[in-house]
Amino acid sequence: NDLIASQIFALHESNKVTGNKFVAIETDIEGVRQTVGETNTELGKVSERVSQIKQQADVINISVSELNKTFTDTQEVLELRENLNKSIITLNSSVGLFKSEFSSYYKNNLIDSQEQVKINTHLDILDNNKLDLLKYIAIVETIIKEEGQTSQVIVLNSAKDQLSNSIDNIRTYTLGAISDGTIVPSEVTFITNLFSKVNIAINELKNVCDDCIFLGAG
Repeated sequence: NDLIASQIFALHESNKVTGNKFVAIETDIEGVRQTVGETNTELGKVSERVSQIKQQADVINISVSELNKTFTDTQEVLELRENLNKSIITLNSSVGLFKSEFSSYYKNNLIDSQEQVKINTHLDILDNNKLDLLKYIAIVETIIKEEGQTSQVIVLNSAKDQLSNSIDNIRTYTLGAISDGTIVPSEVTFITNLFSKVNIAINELKNVCDDCIFLGAG
């Protein structure tokens, strides 16, 4: 079948009450354009109304073009995206390594002093990785605030808080569980679930950042 390049739908209505009115809608791969108007004894009224609609469409197109240029064509944003991705990868790797090593610590339900030192080191690494990531998230927030994306700022802050809280929870509950040098199966299960929540929070934050400013950036 041949590809339909465009479709045009038109409707005309005429009666004594509403007068002569028309609407035309054209759709193609470039988008949708709608023209509406009405005719009466003042013939100039049609062209005036149609002209106004076209000007509104031009304004929208200009706005979209400027938005795309701001978010996709600047070297600064491309570098931000790269740094953001690197910090996410680093945090994900640290979480994975900590989870893997932690599973070897609790096999005998005992946590000795050396293992406690290693666990604290992993926790410090997670905190540092989190701060590094949040530094780039703050830049993203600044950009979308300047663009007036109020709703996206709210979504971004929610995802950011979810990540921060999930990492803070790992520290709180892990240190609490090993404080007496032992760890029981229920504590292991709970902490393992916390690792999963961190991974989910990281992915959610990455997706939110993509939705905010990076769609089509590369």
